[in-house]
Amino acid sequence: YPEWESVSGGFTSDRNGTLTKSGTTVIAETNLIGHAVLVDGLIQSKKLQKGSRVIFSGSEAGMGEPFAIKWGNDLEYYVNILNGKAYKTKTNKNNYKPQDGYGHIKGMLAFYACAMARRHVDIYFAAVSPGSTKDTYLMDQGSFPNALKYLFKGFICLSGQHGVDVGAGRYIDALVDHDGVRDGWGYKSGTFVCSKKGYIGEVCDATKVKKGKPFGEQVKQDLVYDAVQSFMLR
Repeated sequence: YPEWESVSGGFTSDRNGTLTKSGTTVIAETNLIGHAVLVDGLIQSKKLQKGSRVIFSGSEAGMGEPFAIKWGNDLEYYVNILNGKAYKTKTNKNNYKPQDGYGHIKGMLAFYACAMARRHVDIYFAAVSPGSTKDTYLMDQGSFPNALKYLFKGFICLSGQHGVDVGAGRYIDALVDHDGVRDGWGYKSGTFVCSKKGYIGEVCDATKVKKGKPFGEQVKQDLVYDAVQSFMLR
């Protein structure tokens, strides 16, 4: 029987872009590098075989909020996000903001899922956002000072939320779908599935959303893949 694998993450408690032993920031290792290492290990050990499904926990934050992320076109750009150099000023001052780090890494996770789908055509890969989900305590992990935390919580409430059952339902739909036979799903391998509008409601292929069009670019997918692999091989 095919294996099912769903991998998630979070903001973590890091506020400074702290580096881990892998040479990447805590948020990068927690939300991307660790997932990549796990999935690669499962593939190498034949635990994931033909027909298996790997669902990465995506986020609309990966497209940018409120403005679209302007993704780079060179390897160094993505490596610097992973190692935290992207958040250093010219005078080496740390300008890391958890919300920026989270958005960048969730976006790179979606690119990575697309790249993996093209490299392992017998395994289904997707990045799926659960949407804005109540009672997940995402903002309570310690990465934000209280004032900023409550500001973000207010914004989230105003933007709308749905229950855990709805958010988890998106993962379940992705995991148990086979060849598009389930109503309301049917997204091909290598898709970033997100909310069609805002953070709740109907889902769609992210490339159908203005801010999500870059996720269909194979060049960017491959740059992210190479950046991630460069840290896995150390």
